[in-house]
Amino acid sequence: MTPRTFCVLTLFPELIATFAGIGLARKAVNQSQLVIEASQLRDYTSDSRRTVDDVPYGGGPGMVMQVAPLRAAIREARARLPGAMSSISAPRDAGWNSTICQRCSSSRISCSWRDDMRA
Repeated sequence: MTPRTFCVLTLFPELIATFAGIGLARKAVNQSQLVIEASQLRDYTSDSRRTVDDVPYGGGPGMVMQVAPLRAAIREARARLPGAMSSISAPRDAGWNSTICQRCSSSRISCSWRDDMRA
């Protein structure tokens, strides 16, 4: 059986590695049923400070993700996992539920947190 592969694009890959090492996720990884890859979004930046966030267009409170690093990371993940489905979620989203889980159950997923996706 081919393991289900998740490629998580994140600013905090250590959190994903921790998740993959506990509970049912650890059991699935140890049984070669699941592969969880965590990619650092800062690796896809072009400036020396590895900046990934920016101010919102038009001002206002908060920060938004720069499109360029996110786009580069998604393209690389899609190249590694051809035919993968991408799921981009935001803090305002309803979150993960059984409907989304069923829709994604036969797909490989490339994920990232994003407050505002404008390309």
